[in-house]
Amino acid sequence: MKRILLTTVLLFSAFIYAQNTVSETKKIEFGVKAGSTIGFVPEFLDEIKENTPKVGNFGGLYAMYHLNPKFALQVEALYAQHKFRSIANVRMRYQGVDIPPFDAWNDFQLDYIQIPLLLKWNFFDQFSFGFGGQIGFIQYDKYTLNVDTDIQNVHIQFSESGNFSEMYDRLLNEYGITFDVNRKDFEYGLLLDGEYRFLKHLILNMRYYAGLSTFLTGADIDSDVRQSVLSIGLGYTF
Repeated sequence: MKRILLTTVLLFSAFIYAQNTVSETKKIEFGVKAGSTIGFVPEFLDEIKENTPKVGNFGGLYAMYHLNPKFALQVEALYAQHKFRSIANVRMRYQGVDIPPFDAWNDFQLDYIQIPLLLKWNFFDQFSFGFGGQIGFIQYDKYTLNVDTDIQNVHIQFSESGNFSEMYDRLLNEYGITFDVNRKDFEYGLLLDGEYRFLKHLILNMRYYAGLSTFLTGADIDSDVRQSVLSIGLGYTF
């Protein structure tokens, strides 16, 4: 009986030791995070004349799988706002006639469900660097167009706001203007990520998103309009 008990204790101890060893190299951590986004459209596009970054918010969950003490895979599920304002060169049609391109203020808000995937490298103590990609599905959009120009010897000045479908109907019905611009439902891009872990469970995170796909489409869009977004946030790992 004592031999059986001793064998059981030894086997149980070996099992616990093995589990601890595995958990050190293949540990899964879960957490929550939230913060702010700062968005803009790169000015290297010919159509973009000036940017005014605007602040949005994000929040969500993440899971991190440690491949070994230095490397980990992290996947997230976020709800994020991207906001930005720019002076862009736009084209319209007024009562069936093409209007020469002119500059106008454009304000955007795009709300996403985003799924980032990152490979993270813990290069020094609590500091880590990450690289990966992100896909996003637009859930809500708001667009404001500020026009102040002369069209067919008539001065037109207005500021209209709504989603892209509402804007198209409003411009056509109130001003006789067709503006063939729509937003896409899906977007993807690359991520660069920096992180500092402190007080064991808290994480300070900074991330840069570079869009690879355009978020606008239509006959009155001359180029691929892609986003750049900087995000800063705090996370808590359980």
